[in-house]
Amino acid sequence: MVTATALTSKDTGTRPEAPPARAWARHQAVPITGATIALFVLCALFVPASVTGLSLGAMLPLAAVLAVATVGQTLVIRQRGIDLSVGGTMTLCAVVLAWFSTRHALPLAVTLLVVALTAIVIGTINGILVARFKVTPLIATLAVNSIATGAVWTYSKGFQADVPSNLNTFATSKLAGIPVLVWIAVVVIILVAAVTSRTVLGRRYTAIGANPRTAHAAGLPVDAYLIGSYIAAAVLFGAAGILLAGYVKTISTGFGISYMLPTIAAVIVGGTALTGGKGSIVASAVAALFLTQLVQMVFTLGAPSSVQLLIQAAAIAVAAAIRGVRWTSLTGRKRGRS
Repeated sequence: MVTATALTSKDTGTRPEAPPARAWARHQAVPITGATIALFVLCALFVPASVTGLSLGAMLPLAAVLAVATVGQTLVIRQRGIDLSVGGTMTLCAVVLAWFSTRHALPLAVTLLVVALTAIVIGTINGILVARFKVTPLIATLAVNSIATGAVWTYSKGFQADVPSNLNTFATSKLAGIPVLVWIAVVVIILVAAVTSRTVLGRRYTAIGANPRTAHAAGLPVDAYLIGSYIAAAVLFGAAGILLAGYVKTISTGFGISYMLPTIAAVIVGGTALTGGKGSIVASAVAALFLTQLVQMVFTLGAPSSVQLLIQAAAIAVAAAIRGVRWTSLTGRKRGRS
């Protein structure tokens, strides 16, 4: 009988371990980290107003929210899926928070539990549709997004709602001079990255994403991991919605819609393959920072808000083009095995 331990690096799309220095040098986060540093240097030289303390204080919380949502999107894409229910999940979870905490006067802890259950239900529906009923992820998650958006309108009746003042105070506070939302995002990134790369659960998750058929033959529960990835993504989308709601204080019926494309853009710019398996949580999160600062730089230059979509589309195109270049053929060298 074939067992899970029979999976080789060829099956999973991974490479044998290399010495620490070489492994770090070729880490997927290195290119996007370098690009992000270069972007901040360019901003400091040519658009200094975009990197002032006030500007960074306004940008970093939004980058943190996008990073948390992007981590969720990365989990799904590494399983050869995609989740377009980002906006609906973020908005519905925020509306549920406002509804139960203000209108029903429930304690914040109880309300957060209800929000978590809401996100779990959304993720479970997405996962079952994709894994069990074999619905195309694009169609399944878009349908669930429409359902979540409809629920938002049903709950809110189209009116805005405010989050509890203590949540707003917490979300807008700073720790050691850095917005608390940034610290939360860092913790989320570290935890998810550690689980996906340093545990047996994470190695199996990577193996399933890289080669589902081989993983199934090895006895791994492919459907369970796929459903789990959608549930984890929905929980992270809900968390991002709560963080954003706490930061902006007032929730509108469409305040999470604009996060659908940026999460996908950050995943692609971070280098995660749409074919599954290979990917980096850290790279996706750094890409979220890169895109947020890029948009802020353009806004500082006086460009209209409509340019944001053009920037994201251009970033996706450039990242895809760079990843599609066969660098070994250009340099005339073969990539050595490590």
